[in-house]
Amino acid sequence: MRERLRATYGKPVMEVHGRPLDELVLTVLSQSTNDRNRDVAFQRLRARMPSWELVRDAPLRDVEEAIRPGGISVVKSRRIQALLHAIGDPLDLQWLRDIPVPEAQAFLCSLPGVGRKTAACVL
Repeated sequence: MRERLRATYGKPVMEVHGRPLDELVLTVLSQSTNDRNRDVAFQRLRARMPSWELVRDAPLRDVEEAIRPGGISVVKSRRIQALLHAIGDPLDLQWLRDIPVPEAQAFLCSLPGVGRKTAACVL
């Protein structure tokens, strides 16, 4: 069956995800909700706070309010800010693409609240 699918559609190619930090926050927002609510929460967060530095440094209640449509916003807002503080400056994870996957996974799993499943979603 697999060979017939490959003959018809070609071999699947894993495309590189978007920006790793965006993917990390999206994955946190996806917990215990559906994709639509996750996307609404992410878009509201980015509209209100266009940089990750603003999200990190904002009052917790502002982040919580922005992501409320995604559900359990009290927990997720704390987790997002904890992640951003742990990453430090600069708030950028693009460099993860330049290191071996096991090292990138180990770094992500060292962040608060990030396990192997979340790390795999980011990578």
